[in-house]
Amino acid sequence: MDEMVIDRRGSDVEDRTRPGDGTDDAAPALDDLFRDRFDPMVRLATLLTGSQHEAEEIVMDAFARLAARPNGVGDLDEPASYLRTSVVNGAHSRHRRLRTVRSAPTYRPSPHTDPQFDDLWQRLASLNDDQRRCIVLRFYEDLAVAQIAEVLDMPVGTVKSHLHRAIRKLRPLLQRDDGDQDSPDEPPHETDRNGADL
Repeated sequence: MDEMVIDRRGSDVEDRTRPGDGTDDAAPALDDLFRDRFDPMVRLATLLTGSQHEAEEIVMDAFARLAARPNGVGDLDEPASYLRTSVVNGAHSRHRRLRTVRSAPTYRPSPHTDPQFDDLWQRLASLNDDQRRCIVLRFYEDLAVAQIAEVLDMPVGTVKSHLHRAIRKLRPLLQRDDGDQDSPDEPPHETDRNGADL
């Protein structure tokens, strides 16, 4: 039986039985995206927020926004990229709201958390919001600088600057934990991308 739908204005009539309109394919595509990307997106959001519980909420909100789109994921060229951007933006929005409440995010350990994650979060918590997002997208999501700039809607130079400052800030923490004999007051040895001393 053909289903005819009249839009809210009552002037247009749409036949939803036409092949290729995307209504039947949207739900399975969203289900596949959820199955494939939920866990990686929760890990990404956990690294950005420090809380698995909040990360799961952010990811579920991102999926809810995808499901609420008129065409679902059917009209997106890269649904996984769209989802990742939505998760990163959701984590950033959370940090903006929390910034008014407290000056630095604190990590509340969960009984299900890997002990190495506790250590990683403590290091990431020492970075500002933009630096943390750039570091996580670069080294956890393995995105190129240009892709990070696109996801965060920042100029490429700004992303490079955030990465450079974050690495400079994290390097002494990593050296102290590795037991290096370098003095923490000593500036880190830097090289350019070709390995030449600066």
